[in-house]
Amino acid sequence: MKHVDSVYKIKKIPIETKYDVIFVDISKFVFILLCFGVCVYSLFLFYAIHDDKYTENDEITARMASECENGTWTELPANKKIRTAESDEKASFSGVISTDMRNGVMKNENRDLIFTTSKNFSLIFYDNREVEIDGRYDNASDRRSIFVEKIKCIGKEANSDIRTIRQDMMQYISHNKDNIIMRTNAKNAFDIEDITFVDDNVVYIYFVQKQVDDSPQMLLLLRIDENNGAYVSQKLAEYALIDHKFKLIDGVDLYTHFRKSTYEYNKNLKKWVLIW
Repeated sequence: MKHVDSVYKIKKIPIETKYDVIFVDISKFVFILLCFGVCVYSLFLFYAIHDDKYTENDEITARMASECENGTWTELPANKKIRTAESDEKASFSGVISTDMRNGVMKNENRDLIFTTSKNFSLIFYDNREVEIDGRYDNASDRRSIFVEKIKCIGKEANSDIRTIRQDMMQYISHNKDNIIMRTNAKNAFDIEDITFVDDNVVYIYFVQKQVDDSPQMLLLLRIDENNGAYVSQKLAEYALIDHKFKLIDGVDLYTHFRKSTYEYNKNLKKWVLIW
């Protein structure tokens, strides 16, 4: 073994060079470690900040439907802007609000009021709904813009008598879906995904055949009337999913522009609940 160096002509490395190499390697390691730490900290800050925003808005959004149905107030995120004397005057509103598609803002039916919220929050859930609003004028001198601090539904969704009628009707639909579909080859195959009311006795029923790979989907428009304590249904229109869009294949639909309230069945609560 003592002849290895001479045989392979391996040169001895001076001790000063060794220390230089070790110093360079340590510097690289420290630099890489520092960069890694900065990246980890940056990611932590990014997700922490965005998670807070998501949590706040998502929590409020999750409550909107249930609070709307119960007719209770939904508290919205506070205004982050610095208040002035002109923006500190209280404001209120009662009526229908809807989206102005041209400007992408929420307005009243007369289009003379604009409703604003904090950044990254939207009132789209209340589109075409009758609501009551409490807030403050963005500028009290012209009173054309209201920052919404809290909002509640006061329309049909929040009416206890109408809620009871709708629950009974939706129970009838779910228990009689096979007769409603009236397709012998589809019996027990389609499940109800959701039910949408456009009038007191006119509903859209969204069906999905989940047992099939491509999940066929169907949308029916029905009129349901009560007769001597029993419900009688009449199909007004039928849609089929063609090229990822529902297309009318039978009947006439006069309700495309009506205000809509959509319900889904909640297995935990064992009842139909408002979702949109």
